[in-house]
Amino acid sequence: MLPPVPSVPVGEVLFASAIPDLQEAAAECRRGVRAVIAATDFGQVGEMIAVSIGAGVVVSLAFALCLTGAVRAGEARRSGAHAASLAWGTLMVVSLAAFLGLCVLGIAFITKK
Repeated sequence: MLPPVPSVPVGEVLFASAIPDLQEAAAECRRGVRAVIAATDFGQVGEMIAVSIGAGVVVSLAFALCLTGAVRAGEARRSGAHAASLAWGTLMVVSLAAFLGLCVLGIAFITKK
């Protein structure tokens, strides 16, 4: 047997925290009482969108620099410019490390939540 449900006039909002069991919430909905099961904080949604765009740009930039460094290092090596080849190769290694680090960090954040 289910515990008693708080009495709420029809048409008023009853928060889900007031009803401990999902079956009770369903029973309340059938009786005409609406249950709020989620609240949206639009500040957090905006922050999530901004952080997602920023992370996407930074990860894409790191990968693009990695590819650019690899291609330019190869071209410089073939043309005999060894100093330029070393500089482009260093850029490739640093940006590859940044890219892989950001990927690991992103996976850690996803699995932590």
